[in-house]
Amino acid sequence: MSALRDESNPNRNLHFDHYVVLLLFFYCNPILDSLRGLQKATEFPRVRKKLGIPRSSLGSLSAAQRVFDPEALSGVLAELLARLPATKGDHRLAALKQVVTVADGTLLKAMPDVVWALWVNNDRRAVKAHVQFEVLKDAPAKVEVTEGNGSERDVLARNLESNRLYVMDSGYAAYALFQQILDAGSSFVCRLPGGWTPVVLQERPLTEADREQRVIRDCEVQLGTSQLSKKLKRTVRLVEIQKVEEPSKRMRKEREVRETIVLVTDRLDLPAETIALLYSERWKIELFFRWLKCVIGCKDLLAESRTGVALQLYSALICCLLISLWTGKKPTKRTYEALCFYLSGLADEKDVLEHVARLKPHSAE
Repeated sequence: MSALRDESNPNRNLHFDHYVVLLLFFYCNPILDSLRGLQKATEFPRVRKKLGIPRSSLGSLSAAQRVFDPEALSGVLAELLARLPATKGDHRLAALKQVVTVADGTLLKAMPDVVWALWVNNDRRAVKAHVQFEVLKDAPAKVEVTEGNGSERDVLARNLESNRLYVMDSGYAAYALFQQILDAGSSFVCRLPGGWTPVVLQERPLTEADREQRVIRDCEVQLGTSQLSKKLKRTVRLVEIQKVEEPSKRMRKEREVRETIVLVTDRLDLPAETIALLYSERWKIELFFRWLKCVIGCKDLLAESRTGVALQLYSALICCLLISLWTGKKPTKRTYEALCFYLSGLADEKDVLEHVARLKPHSAE
């Protein structure tokens, strides 16, 4: 691993692997909420011995975010992901012969002085984490950091891979992106926003299994008649499903709130029920974002530079994968707390293993 060295200041020496270990330590200790607090922790001999690192200076930790390359951690993320079994979703998705991948982004608030993190205005700045999430592994596969108003479509377009089935919400709907996904040798299922004008070419019959998944329409369409539609060089399939939300008990509504969700896909061979299932799996990434920000604590940014935020985000994702690999089950907030108690010396290995033994397997959704 590379190292940061300052010959004029012997305290400003920091190896890349030591820096990443400190970031992982930050995520496993909720008491830490700042870079200064993390640096102070390295002054404790037991911390240094436990982590196998030397004392770090605040200057070296600050400089590291502008020196180390976050892309060096992408290989670590990929290696950990490869160790996870693809058995954590509906068995019907395993038969698709494509890696079901949800693409979405989440905002992380930044301080007003982080000038590159453009979002709403000078007082409301944020960075956006663009994540690709593998459904059957229940884990992140890729991440890219941009300013808060960075284009999700552009980020996905430059990170496309072959043999994937990308599941996307309406913010990704674009003729050009659909064609880019096809050109990359992959497929898509995407929710259409309002205002699109598909031309129906052929209606497809619904089965009883389709209706059980609340599918109310299945047809082959041409997306629009404008010049823009020519960017998509083929007809696609439209699947409309009935969305049902149970009313809140506090509001005591008598009727259910209903609306339809319109999906488009290039996969003409799949049952309509499978298309509906694929879109329902998109919500796994929302649960992951909640875990990442509310449990792991990634919403607190230590860095101000773009590379520093990317390093922090990669480390957070690596932390999530390590927990998933080590438990082999579906971790909860209590799992995270047990690991924190263990690292703090308040619980021993036996205590943590007993907790893990009680966890539900991923199949018990």
